[in-house]
Amino acid sequence: MVDADEQLLGCPGTGFYDVMPALIPHLGIAGTKLVDGFPQRIPSVAAQIMVTELATGTLQALVDGTWITAWRTGAVAAHSALLFGNAHPLHGEFTDVQRVGMVGLGNTAVACLHVLAAARPERLFEVMVLEYKDQHERFAERFGEFPNVRMRSVADMRELVGEKDVVVSAASHFDGDQCEPGWFAPGTTVIPIFKVGFNNLNPVFDLVCG
Repeated sequence: MVDADEQLLGCPGTGFYDVMPALIPHLGIAGTKLVDGFPQRIPSVAAQIMVTELATGTLQALVDGTWITAWRTGAVAAHSALLFGNAHPLHGEFTDVQRVGMVGLGNTAVACLHVLAAARPERLFEVMVLEYKDQHERFAERFGEFPNVRMRSVADMRELVGEKDVVVSAASHFDGDQCEPGWFAPGTTVIPIFKVGFNNLNPVFDLVCG
């Protein structure tokens, strides 16, 4: 498989287009995934996948990539949280606890928390989410039956990121940076999926890029 260069394209207003091409010579196909994000739309992030014959460019398939993009991206974020995030021993029903802050509660965040809870059923996840419209209410309802998820919402970003083991942002748009480096406890793992709202942390935090 040959990955060509990913291209992130801005557009007028607050939207973006992310173009991800690849060639798979042994299968004789080429593929391109187009991800676009517009914060005023539901869902705010969507995707389409186009598959063509490598030798001729003949279109073979055009697939809605929104579901697979949300779940793949959310799963990668969850894997990073489990790999790099701290956890603390517990006595009783669960073996340990991980304190998680989450911002941007769309499909990608849903997938991320699903994977976290399923991958570590023995772990209690204490999740704090940022209030936005009615997203936090719908998010809490979705995970209400998960035995290892405890959730509450807050309106303040500083409270959300403070004293957390992991902070996950699945928000696709912010007007500028949202946090100060001093708000985070030592050892916090920050996962800004769409790379917005947390750019001022780059000179301060150790970076792991995938």
